[in-house]
Amino acid sequence: MTASCGGRGASVIAPCHIVFATVAQLVPDLQTALRSAFKEGRLAHNSFACVISGSSRTADIEKILVQGAHGPRRLVIILQTGR
Repeated sequence: MTASCGGRGASVIAPCHIVFATVAQLVPDLQTALRSAFKEGRLAHNSFACVISGSSRTADIEKILVQGAHGPRRLVIILQTGR
């Protein structure tokens, strides 16, 4: 997620993160994804980029684990396999 996709607010406030991707966009790992993004210039004009790897966790308050304190609580991935 980058600034052009809604920025910091979109990555923290949205209760559900929806990803629409094609099979051609899938890569084997994060290193390959970031290398591709830099090479293709997709990050050059953004002041912010965020990698969402899962629900946030915190145990700052009274050492009680709270999941989903920041960012989306639900992830939906729609993968287009055809044309």
